[in-house]
Amino acid sequence: MPPDSLVSEFARTHGKGMLALAEPSPVQASGGLLALASVASADNDRGVRFDALIHEVANHFRHDAALIRAIVQVESGFNANAISPAGAIGLMQVLPTTAAWLGVANPKQSLMEPATNLYAGAHYLRRLIDLFPGRLDLAVAAYNAGQGAVLRHRGVPPYPETRRYVRAVLDRYERLRSESR
Repeated sequence: MPPDSLVSEFARTHGKGMLALAEPSPVQASGGLLALASVASADNDRGVRFDALIHEVANHFRHDAALIRAIVQVESGFNANAISPAGAIGLMQVLPTTAAWLGVANPKQSLMEPATNLYAGAHYLRRLIDLFPGRLDLAVAAYNAGQGAVLRHRGVPPYPETRRYVRAVLDRYERLRSESR
């Protein structure tokens, strides 16, 4: 099945906000870290209602579901209605400009739908992982600070927020992976 058919099928099944993939244009990174403190206070059971959807999206984009779950925990604490000061929306704190670049119709509204938000965030993360093969730290840093910042700095940018973010996501990811063994 070609990619645009997969997007349409996902949208048909999970939400009205998805369109076929758009032609690439400049992307802005999520930068949607609400607050690392929200991770510590997040109730781990809050995300249970999103587990099936997280697994489905992770499988679709060849991610470990624990990685998607870790990003959601750090980004929004499983708050599907979260909106950051920078305008990032939903579970994975996706910017509307990034979502539009990925083919999401009406991104400001559509990103409030958990399925669309997870799809867009996981899709963007797949592109970053493919851009930085074998360097999950760089892909996660790019999810937070933008791929341009990672490329300019030839590594994790020296921004304190981004460094805390990368540590928080990778630590959470390791913890979730070890819990599932």
